[in-house]
Amino acid sequence: MNNQPRVYAMLAASEFDQAVYESFSACFAENAPEIEVNMEVEPLDAELIRASKGVLTRILDTKDQTTFHSYGIPVVNISALLESPGFPSVVSDHIARGKLVAEHLLSRRFHHFGYYGTHLVLAESKSFEQTITAAGFQCSIHLQTAGDSPSASLDADQQRDLRNWVESLPKPMGILCTHDRLAWELSKVCDMLNLTVGRDVGIIGSGNSGFFCKTRKPQLSSVENRPDCIGYEAAALLLRLINGEPAPVARILISPTIVARASSDIFVTEDTYVSAAIQYIQQHIHQPLPPQEVFNHIPLSRTALERRFRKQLDYSVLETIHLLKIERIKHLLISTSKSMEEIASTYGFSSAPYMTTLFREKVGKTPSEYRHRFQGIAVSSKN
Repeated sequence: MNNQPRVYAMLAASEFDQAVYESFSACFAENAPEIEVNMEVEPLDAELIRASKGVLTRILDTKDQTTFHSYGIPVVNISALLESPGFPSVVSDHIARGKLVAEHLLSRRFHHFGYYGTHLVLAESKSFEQTITAAGFQCSIHLQTAGDSPSASLDADQQRDLRNWVESLPKPMGILCTHDRLAWELSKVCDMLNLTVGRDVGIIGSGNSGFFCKTRKPQLSSVENRPDCIGYEAAALLLRLINGEPAPVARILISPTIVARASSDIFVTEDTYVSAAIQYIQQHIHQPLPPQEVFNHIPLSRTALERRFRKQLDYSVLETIHLLKIERIKHLLISTSKSMEEIASTYGFSSAPYMTTLFREKVGKTPSEYRHRFQGIAVSSKN
């Protein structure tokens, strides 16, 4: 019989949970290699759980609370479904997520907004709506009462209700979806209604699923909930509990980031010249891009195009180029370990110091400070 101490990651066979498990096991391999890590997608025998050192799981209801309390071992929860799960928790910050997406869509000059999701993520929808309302706009909410699973297809009634809702909305409309599967379904409905995704309807999902985000045309923007960070921090917390340290009172919140793709990454404007210029900027975002190159591509004088940009976006052409580059830099800072030199080269900057100066001017932090802030964790008693 194998008497090696072990922990269990009781997760689902999803893309997100696989990423959580990989970083969870990596943390144990680095810091406690004597402990065996096992992933389980099926219910385990209670005696096996009690004999383990600890468990990573989702606490979804009061029944789960009672069951896992009965095992008498350290448990770390990664579900934000219950406000008070009764266990130490490491979760994606849903409030930050709603605010982040609202600010992204507002920055793209949408004036109409919607939230399409399920009743399970109310903190996110409230945060999204509050941010939109504070900016002086209204938000239409369409909650689906069934089919909450990110892998579940819409039935005929749900698709009809979604189509009726989208058809009734003023356009252009920016919409946040609870998860990528719903964003995928929404984009299909837009196609049925002959609406252009990215122009008539801006769409952002959640989860950054490669399948759902990259198999639609245009590709779908999404919130990256950073399962790698959740898994690693959950493992570090479980190790502290195993070693007898007290459990934190508050949940550990992992800050999300946006992966902007064509479904939302365009400024809403009725000016065809400005729209064409923005598309050109996006197509050449990885290159050094002096404004003159954009002016050469658009059949207007420099003065006329700059005037149109100011009227439509409140930005100059150069400011728009910088804004779009900086958003992509933010994602690389959080999601990769690339050096400043590599990131500067990726987006066509002549040097890392120049990129750093511009980033600090626009964001208020250096790239290194931004990376430290958002690759780290925030602790809050609320979510």
